[in-house]
Amino acid sequence: MRKTWILSGYDFDFAAKKFTGDYTFAKDAANSLEFQGTVREVRAKTDDEDGVYAVESVRTFGLEEFTEFVNNYVYGDETVGAVGASDDIYWEYTTDALPKDKEYDAKINELLFAFSTDPGSLNTYKGYVIKPDNNEYVKTFGDAGKALLEEGGSSYKVVASDYGYHFMFFSEVWTANKEYATLDDYLATLDIDMQGQESWEKYIEYQREHWEDFEEENNFLYFLANELISAKLSATSSKSRTVLVNKYRYDTKYTNVYESRYADLIG
Repeated sequence: MRKTWILSGYDFDFAAKKFTGDYTFAKDAANSLEFQGTVREVRAKTDDEDGVYAVESVRTFGLEEFTEFVNNYVYGDETVGAVGASDDIYWEYTTDALPKDKEYDAKINELLFAFSTDPGSLNTYKGYVIKPDNNEYVKTFGDAGKALLEEGGSSYKVVASDYGYHFMFFSEVWTANKEYATLDDYLATLDIDMQGQESWEKYIEYQREHWEDFEEENNFLYFLANELISAKLSATSSKSRTVLVNKYRYDTKYTNVYESRYADLIG
């Protein structure tokens, strides 16, 4: 992903091999992620023109090597993780003691945009929404997500599924605000101009009919609706992928299993 950014002429500090400006989440240069590969400068950046670069190689990681890379980038000198923590978890770090520094979330986003091959994980506010009773995700993914909800802090887990390896970080827990008896009571405290509508239901309908008028406003309901839609689409997409994978993986009409070819691996 970052390889295409370099070739597209985004702001890139060739000497430091790092992105700058709007193309990095970690604004502190010390925390910004270095491009993992070698880049040749074709034309130097000037005051009037962007630099032109050619990517000569891109680093390839093994699982443990990449996990160590992530640990060093996110946690620094902290002692992290244990290999083979359970049958499903390849690596995990559990703590509520290690504080998240001001760049913690930014570093996670840097890693996501640099390495993620899951389009559903990009441009989301806090990643995937995991409910305590959610069963829509692949089992290892869902189980790890529920465990992260319970552990909190700067916990993370690495799990595997049919879609590959998942590096899962805890972001935050959303809970209902117990101070308000109803949603109407809570919304009334936000001092929102309801555009003359007599109820929140009518106001939401009004927003939907005039969606383009709300895009540029710092409007709570607009952003809430976007996040709910994003979460619902992600969950629906994941559920559909799981159904398809299970269908073609286990239905002998679509697949053939040659057990003799891997008998030496299962004894």
